[in-house]
Amino acid sequence: MKNTFLLFIIFVLPGSLAAATNPNLCQSALISTTPDERFTEQVDPSIVYDRRTGLFWQRCPLGLSYDAVNNVCSGTMQYSYTEALNQALALDNGDPQFAWRLPNIKELASIAERKCAKPALNLNIFYNFDERIPLFWSSTVKDSQHVYIINFENGTTDLRNPDLNASVRLVADGP
Repeated sequence: MKNTFLLFIIFVLPGSLAAATNPNLCQSALISTTPDERFTEQVDPSIVYDRRTGLFWQRCPLGLSYDAVNNVCSGTMQYSYTEALNQALALDNGDPQFAWRLPNIKELASIAERKCAKPALNLNIFYNFDERIPLFWSSTVKDSQHVYIINFENGTTDLRNPDLNASVRLVADGP
């Protein structure tokens, strides 16, 4: 038992600590949970289709502009939970293909890349992660004082007061 624990400390922990402290570092020995081939870029390159979940995702967080030439998102924007809901409603332009909304916690967690940290995202699909604003709202409410969020710095789920700010990545149901 001591040998197994010692091997765990020597071989597993150093890689885990490195993934948690180095930007965009992924564990190559682990299988990707969000491989590039799972997503299909749409005619509008700021939108990707997730073939596993059947959802459309905006590549940039809400409020950021997509630059297709450089494949980057620019700007910074955070919203309270109520502002996030209102922004999603404001984007409903009647287009049945893209009725944008906040994702529920399971949908949002589905794009977290479990083999990576800082960020826990596939950066080939979701651009310009800003470590200063890693928290993203879901539509899942626990109670009047708590809404579920994903911290994309490490891919964990947590609760947040709806009056505080977080980022927003919108989703739309697929065909």
